[in-house]
Amino acid sequence: GAQERKMKAMKDKQEYYEAQQKHEIAERRKAGLPLVEPPKEPDIPTPNKPGALGYRTAERTMTLTKAQAGELIDELLAAYSDPAFQKRVHADAKAVMYEYQPFVRRLRKTAFAVQEPVLVKWGFDPSEEGLQEMMVCLSDHTLRDKQLRGRADDSTKMLFGGEDGMWGMEEN
Repeated sequence: GAQERKMKAMKDKQEYYEAQQKHEIAERRKAGLPLVEPPKEPDIPTPNKPGALGYRTAERTMTLTKAQAGELIDELLAAYSDPAFQKRVHADAKAVMYEYQPFVRRLRKTAFAVQEPVLVKWGFDPSEEGLQEMMVCLSDHTLRDKQLRGRADDSTKMLFGGEDGMWGMEEN
């Protein structure tokens, strides 16, 4: 009775999901897309989008005042605005034919060269984790303060090569 109906319902559900998957694969094939969506690479952490949300609750060793956050953002903006850095970012963009994901992969290395001294100066660990922590500390303030958010956006724009770089090219 009830047990058999339950088993039949489960079997029907399973068959439905299998048919749905088959259909999706067929549609993707028809559209010329990869059969499975490649996992999205993590974006480069920035003050307004610090990346890993789980990190916000993890053990943090640093906090910044609003004034310190402003100073730090200005320092990053200065580092990213340096003509030599801009030249390297533009070279990275050209080298990957202006494709976003490969560009971000290269940008991480290029940017870390100018981020590392800033991390060390402000007492953050000179690593990917330290960078993440710095961005989370900055986002504490950029989320609440429009002016700081605007300055952080300017620094991010320069990080991506300014108006002539990859700014605004991220995949949606």
